[in-house]
Amino acid sequence: MRNPRKEKFELEYLLPLIIPQAVIDAGDCMGKEYDPKNKDCSVCADQALCANYFQQLIQIDVKRFEEEKGPFLDQVYFGLVKWDKIERLVDKYAADDAMTFEELVDLISTMARCSDEMTVLEYIKIELPKTNLDLKEGYVIKRKN
Repeated sequence: MRNPRKEKFELEYLLPLIIPQAVIDAGDCMGKEYDPKNKDCSVCADQALCANYFQQLIQIDVKRFEEEKGPFLDQVYFGLVKWDKIERLVDKYAADDAMTFEELVDLISTMARCSDEMTVLEYIKIELPKTNLDLKEGYVIKRKN
C-alpha cells in the first residue's frame, strides 16, 4: 500500500530565520557564500534557506555601513534641496558677509543627506546655472539680471 504524501514545508520568507550557531559553525557554507550561479549552490537542498540567511547577513553589513558612512548614493535625494531657500540665505548673508562655496556645499549635503562631496559638487555644477546664484572668488552671490 502506498504511503500518503506528506505536506510540503513552506518557507516563510518574510520572517527572520533563526539558525542554530552549531549549524553555522559546523564548517558548512550555510549563508556564507551563496551564489545561485554556482553549481554546488544550485543543487543544494538548502538553497532557499541559505539564500534567505545570506540576505540577513548582507542586511546586517549594509546597516553597519550606513551607520558609519551614511546612505548609499542611490538613496540620496537631491529633490530635498530647495534653491529658493538657498537664495534667501544668500540674501541674508549678503547683508553681513557673503556665503562661501564651502558653506553652500555643506548646506546642500545636509539637505540631501549626502556625505559624498564629489556627488554634491557635480550636483551644484549642474543646478547652479539654473538658479539666480553665481560664484565669484569663492563666494556665492546673487546674479544681477
